[in-house]
Amino acid sequence: MLKRQAKKRLTNRLLDHIDRIWTTTTDLRSIKDRNSYFKSCKYFDKKLIQTFSSLDNYGDYPVSVLLLMVRLIVVQEKTSHVNAHMFHDLVVALRSDKGVWDVISKARYS
Repeated sequence: MLKRQAKKRLTNRLLDHIDRIWTTTTDLRSIKDRNSYFKSCKYFDKKLIQTFSSLDNYGDYPVSVLLLMVRLIVVQEKTSHVNAHMFHDLVVALRSDKGVWDVISKARYS
């Protein structure tokens, strides 16, 4: 939210990217899937990180760390329950111009 207060447009682009991560990630059905996925988490598109690097000046975590956490949270959510969508709902709420309480309300099981 600090990043969004400082650079709304760029943060919204980051949230759009996070939404694409959520949309394209699938659950991990095998040990092979898991090993492959976690190996891929080690590598970032340097161009992508550079696109959002000015957001590193706001908040506690750089974009590279946030994107790694996003990938881990998304795959955990999708692997734990096929119909899970709380993280996605949270990202959509963050992307909207709704208030902080709407964002907080998304962080619950429904």
